[in-house]
Amino acid sequence: MCALRFIPREEKFFDYFVDQSSILREIAERLANGMRGGHDAMARESEAIMALEQRADDINREVFDKLRKTFITPLDPEDIHTLTSRLEDAIDSAYASARRIAVYRPQTVSTAMTGLAKHLVDITTELHAAIGMLRNGGEMKVHCFRIREIEEEADRCAQDGLMELFANETNPVELIKKKDLLELLEETVDICDDVSDILANVVVKNS
Repeated sequence: MCALRFIPREEKFFDYFVDQSSILREIAERLANGMRGGHDAMARESEAIMALEQRADDINREVFDKLRKTFITPLDPEDIHTLTSRLEDAIDSAYASARRIAVYRPQTVSTAMTGLAKHLVDITTELHAAIGMLRNGGEMKVHCFRIREIEEEADRCAQDGLMELFANETNPVELIKKKDLLELLEETVDICDDVSDILANVVVKNS
């Protein structure tokens, strides 16, 4: 992709995007660590994730407050609103996944669940790298391409996990819990893919 042709304007918005994506990546990492560590580890990580989500809420409010007060922005104000809102959606979904795992306390964590958590770590890492290039118009196409690959891998992982779940889980309560968790983790990955699409559109508009 071409470099973005930005004129000197309020640059703080780029810092906000990077901060949001950094929080999202850390939540994903803590979620994956908690799932590997068992119920007690997940409970500890969910508390840390809650604090991260609250920090993200503060950043989101700052973005909207600065949008109201800034006359010249580095991107279209609507694009800033869309990007920060969808990043917040991803953070909220990852946070919901962690909290729900801690509350549900599933008897076992399936390979598909840990696989989706790993996909979430991978996609948030790529997303953070892509967003870091937005300020200076870096080449983010490779990251966006990898994000799409990860999203497709996560879809297959979730589908396989649901098939295995319905074939082997005999406890109806556990089935409901695990189905909900698989779908929520997959949805979180999908939202990250949406953020990548927004980034690509922003770059095209400003090239």
